[in-house]
Amino acid sequence: MLLDVLVNSLVKVTRNYQITVPATVREKLGIKEGDLVRIVYDESEGVAKNHICQKEKNHCPTGQKNQC
Repeated sequence: MLLDVLVNSLVKVTRNYQITVPATVREKLGIKEGDLVRIVYDESEGVAKNHICQKEKNHCPTGQKNQC
């Protein structure tokens, strides 16, 4: 899923290593409560990437069912 506009947000990691996904990012990516978000660190690019798995649809945008 490509974003039309770059959304850049700074978030704080809690002492339990949790983060809150900002509303602007949730809205752009269509993240809903109960969805699973896979975060992958790409060492070659030096960036973290994510994939949203919509739990209620059991579907990953990458086409890999049940892989999230």
